[in-house]
Amino acid sequence: MMQILVGLTIIAALLPFMQDLPMWLGLLPVSGFYGGHGSAGIIGASFGSEGITDAMGIAMTYATIGMFAAVIGGMFLINYGASKGWTSHKVDQAEIDKLTHSSGLIEKGNRPSMASAVCSPSALDPFAFQFMIVGVIIAISYITRIGLIAIIPFWKRIPLYTMCLLMGAIIGPLLGKTKWGQYIDRPSMKRISGLALEYMIVVAVATIRISVLKAYFIPIVVSTVILGGLTAFFSVYLSKKWYGEHWFEVAMGIYGQCTGTLATGLLLIKVLDPDGDTMTSESISGSSTLGSFYQLPNTTMGPMLFLSSPLLYVGGVSAALVVFALAGILFFRVKGKAEPA
Repeated sequence: MMQILVGLTIIAALLPFMQDLPMWLGLLPVSGFYGGHGSAGIIGASFGSEGITDAMGIAMTYATIGMFAAVIGGMFLINYGASKGWTSHKVDQAEIDKLTHSSGLIEKGNRPSMASAVCSPSALDPFAFQFMIVGVIIAISYITRIGLIAIIPFWKRIPLYTMCLLMGAIIGPLLGKTKWGQYIDRPSMKRISGLALEYMIVVAVATIRISVLKAYFIPIVVSTVILGGLTAFFSVYLSKKWYGEHWFEVAMGIYGQCTGTLATGLLLIKVLDPDGDTMTSESISGSSTLGSFYQLPNTTMGPMLFLSSPLLYVGGVSAALVVFALAGILFFRVKGKAEPA
């Protein structure tokens, strides 16, 4: 919520100097920072359904910047925290190098299995079987969307990408309650999702017009610096005030999650807690799950609500920020703890 409000404020502050700057640009940093390329793709598609085609490329740019900020900035904060004595364990530089995989390649002996076969290759390739499940979800989503558009024309503004997310969220749990749920191989689904995401990133980056990035270069740089700094500050400051034991591990998990993805947050935690001695990973994973309840509606419906009623949208986000802040102050403040340095 902070990233949304500050992002919009930055654009408003730049308007006197860049009069052609669109206000919707202020919503794009959060799509890249909080959720990574996946969220950037959702909000980019949502703006695209409103005829704003440049949003996808800019959102992907923010997401790419966010991943660098999560890993590089996270490692800087970890080293700074270690020098201040905030970490529960001694930070091992060798462990950092091993976990971050600077080359991108994993050595023999540490390579994880990609998936498990749930059917015989003689009948159907196991990976093709999982692709078939994805294809069925997409087909159901497409047919449902067409039917809804015939009844409620408003659904034309809901992209197929978003419809697939909604149907997947409905069908997945329902299948999990039947005997057929055992045939969905989660690791395979992750690899299919990852493959699709990589293609989406490449297509989005390849179609970015240099003139667009040039026109919005200053807002992108300013918002990146300010939001990156504020995200780091609040992650550390509020974790120390509210969390208590192992607060710095929590802070790094939150920072990694709010500039990249849950995976980058867990990566930073792994550096600080390599043996899983704390409950930090579980805490951050739980917060990510809870956060999705307001993240997905915001990224899917937010652009349309903002474009149709900016004051209502900003008011709702502001109210949510106040509620969350008050909840932290009233219920989670660690009493007797020294103020953060």
